[in-house]
Amino acid sequence: MRNSLWWEHSSRNKLIETFKLVLIFLVLFTIPLNLFYTVSLDQAYIQGLRIDYLIPKLYVFAIPLFALLLLEFHTLRTLRTPGYLCLLILLLFSRQLASTVAPAALSHLLYVGLSIATFLIIREDPLFARIKAKNFIYGALLAALIFQTILALYQFIEQKSLLSYQFFGESQIQRLVNITHGQFFFGERILPYGSTPHPNILAGLVTIFSILLIMKTRRQPLLVGLLGLNNLLIIYLTQSLSALLTLGLFGVYILLRRSQKYSQIIVWGLFYLFLMLSPYLLTKIEPIWPHQESISRRIMLTQASFELIRQQLLLGVGLTNFTAHLETIDSLQSNEIVRFVQPVHHTVLLMWSEGGLLLLLILGILLSQAKIYHLNHKIMILLAIMSLDHYLFSQAVGLQLVAIYLALME
Repeated sequence: MRNSLWWEHSSRNKLIETFKLVLIFLVLFTIPLNLFYTVSLDQAYIQGLRIDYLIPKLYVFAIPLFALLLLEFHTLRTLRTPGYLCLLILLLFSRQLASTVAPAALSHLLYVGLSIATFLIIREDPLFARIKAKNFIYGALLAALIFQTILALYQFIEQKSLLSYQFFGESQIQRLVNITHGQFFFGERILPYGSTPHPNILAGLVTIFSILLIMKTRRQPLLVGLLGLNNLLIIYLTQSLSALLTLGLFGVYILLRRSQKYSQIIVWGLFYLFLMLSPYLLTKIEPIWPHQESISRRIMLTQASFELIRQQLLLGVGLTNFTAHLETIDSLQSNEIVRFVQPVHHTVLLMWSEGGLLLLLILGILLSQAKIYHLNHKIMILLAIMSLDHYLFSQAVGLQLVAIYLALME
């Protein structure tokens, strides 16, 4: 009788573990898929222009993630959250209720929470500390990487989507309106999107997944070489400067691992250069290339973020509500920024303007409690994307990328 009960208990545990592995594979593989269900909102329109960032969405990766959260309830329940942190989170939640577009703010807060849950599941569940489970996770990353590469190559060569949006969440890249182009030595081409919302996101995702896989297989030179070449190919096809710089910062990280001399000085110097000086450097670069719209638009969005921070220093304007407040800034009323409605291309400024010092304080506390070894060195690798783009915070895929990266980066 006792043996029978032991067998049933063991079989049930193995079945649950199998479900967890299947679900984590589905989560990791579907994160790059830009498939979602939208909630229609009149508030998502600004002077007749539909703003994607103001539309609440249910992404396909959230479905297996919700199922995984149910199985991980016991693991997450054992974690202790300080009372003061709970109060700060409650205050942040309350602020979103008072946002200009509250449904979008609450929806984005949910995805911030889901990214934290993804990090905790990978880090805290004993199952994912086992070698076989870790190999399963890295196998999912490799499968997603291969799939995105094949899809990107097809899109670049054929200059069209492989299938319609309903299959993989592909953008209809053969439609030329608002589709990103690039100049190559053989002429102008539409840049590949993979199944992500933008070529820069595709390049960033491939770079981050490649870095994680390279760290895992670093004792296998052939695999490392193939991953590196594939990464460079995608960066070339997407013409992503931020992804190229990220790969360079990864090289700095490798060098610092081998020699700790002056490492802290180098790391904090890079933080200052990318996060603090980059907005200033853009204003100095603009006169050199006066007709580069990407530079002038970034400068205008940066100015807008400073104004919103000044207005809402402590609590911010609400998550994803940056775009809803652009037209309230008097200095930009006569500018094209009203038609170029995007978040500021600087992750820290975006988090500060939307979440205020309250959000930065909460994230700082969470990171300190996570006890990530050499955290500043690992964040250093992401500095280029953080200072030149916004998707690590503005997009659900970006939030998940950060969570997976911090959970797995060695």
